[in-house]
Amino acid sequence: MTFLIVCNGLNAFEVSGEESFEAQFKITSWTAGDASSTITSEGYQGDKYGMVYLTHNLEGRSGKTNQGNFTGQLRSINNQGEAVTGSLQGVWKRDGKIITLHTLDEFSNEVLWYAKGTVDLVEGTLKFVVYP
Repeated sequence: MTFLIVCNGLNAFEVSGEESFEAQFKITSWTAGDASSTITSEGYQGDKYGMVYLTHNLEGRSGKTNQGNFTGQLRSINNQGEAVTGSLQGVWKRDGKIITLHTLDEFSNEVLWYAKGTVDLVEGTLKFVVYP
């Protein structure tokens, strides 16, 4: 008896939207561990979000030093005193001096975001495109 399985095309995931925006941060510290690194950063994100502080705890997977998963935290406060906290989680991959992050985040104001970012380890910058 022979079985034949046929797939009718591939499904792809694409994020787009007019509400997406860019966010830029400067690395303030990079702490290395045996199998992990912690990157902290900060950046002013306009009147709505104010000053935003990030912590990303990157862990390697299966002994690899160029990819893995991460967890982290966000804190922000704007000029009106509105504060937001957030839980960050996702996956990362390093190619040379650039780390690419894919993150799904949850915030205390009940907002969920997907963001794709790059970390330039030499320039000391993080740049994200955020999809609310």
